[in-house]
Amino acid sequence: MSVKNIKFMQSGRSMVEMLGVLAIMGVLSIGGIAGYSKAMMKYKINKTSDQIVQIVSGLRTMYSSQ
Repeated sequence: MSVKNIKFMQSGRSMVEMLGVLAIMGVLSIGGIAGYSKAMMKYKINKTSDQIVQIVSGLRTMYSSQ
């Protein structure tokens, strides 16, 4: 086999392909972080709403006996 044939038989990833993969991973990561932030904000709002409902319920119970 000559040197030319060996060079054509090599396989691997090019730098452009790797940059493309990194770009896709970056976009997916940003989307995941944005989704996580929205989920956490929704969780905090729901948690606060539940606490307010518990406080109101406690106050009603406290004043209903008087």
